[in-house]
Amino acid sequence: MTVSLSRSTALVLALPALSACSGIREMFPAREEVFKPIPVTIGEPRIIGNDTMFVLESPEYELVAPIRELLPDARKALDHTAREYRRVFGDEPQKIVVELRPVSRDRVADGWIPDTVEPREGPRRAVAPAIVPEKRSSRPAVAPAGFLMMRAARAWLLARADYRVGRTPSAPAAEVRFGDDARIPDWIEDALTELIGGSPAQEMYVLRLAERAETLALRDVIDAARPEPTKDAQRRAQLPPTSATRPAGGVFMGGPPSRDRGKLEGAELFRAQSVAFAIFLAEHEGREFLGMLTDRLLSGESAETALTAAATLPDDLPGIEKAWKEWMAKARR
Repeated sequence: MTVSLSRSTALVLALPALSACSGIREMFPAREEVFKPIPVTIGEPRIIGNDTMFVLESPEYELVAPIRELLPDARKALDHTAREYRRVFGDEPQKIVVELRPVSRDRVADGWIPDTVEPREGPRRAVAPAIVPEKRSSRPAVAPAGFLMMRAARAWLLARADYRVGRTPSAPAAEVRFGDDARIPDWIEDALTELIGGSPAQEMYVLRLAERAETLALRDVIDAARPEPTKDAQRRAQLPPTSATRPAGGVFMGGPPSRDRGKLEGAELFRAQSVAFAIFLAEHEGREFLGMLTDRLLSGESAETALTAAATLPDDLPGIEKAWKEWMAKARR
């Protein structure tokens, strides 16, 4: 009798708990409901050629993507890059067109990105890779933010040159390719592309240079032309003699430097020197000094003369070079 009563009592006590558990389950959605993807609705579908593309407009850019789901992350990356542009120049960037173009994952991993052929008129254009998996793959499409931000940063620099000094006319039969612009000194173009584009390699460049016994003479940076990247040179050597001078279809940007990639040389050394010198200037004079310096260079002023506008640095190139090398020596410690 006692056992029967105990069982009855336990059942009575358990009923409210079971009822509560049932209520709790009703309060929380099932797993498939929790992880149900939220459809992306931003962007306007537009027929471009034979394909349906998705276009997102903003005052600073027109973003074109083959898949709508790429737009939110790409917009975030471009908005960040536009903020960095404002930090340097203090005003709004001119509007550009940014296209995400499908590329295989292997090509992007190798540092290859599709080339941008600039239009002769209209907004500047930047093409960045979008890794779109095969239909059977479960991987989502993705546009690597690093490539996208660097490409947008350089396109905004070219657009600024258009706005400040006018567009350079090209020969009727010439293909004007992305980054080939005689108006912008190569060192400031490389440096600001890295800084505005948020390259994660900036600090590594300084560290790698600090490991070297000597740096290049400052004049060899600010007055020199950018060497051709090794991979582009290799591709050019494989082209038949009648081919265009620049390999068609894409360019190699290379990845960030690392300690196990051997000696800095060629295009990578030039970029490292340019970025390190720009960081040195920004630390002493502020990022807005880089913007002012760029505008003076665009107007035709020599780098040696424009640099004397610095408020805290020596007013001559040898003095600035000495201060830069002392700054690099501190980074070596």
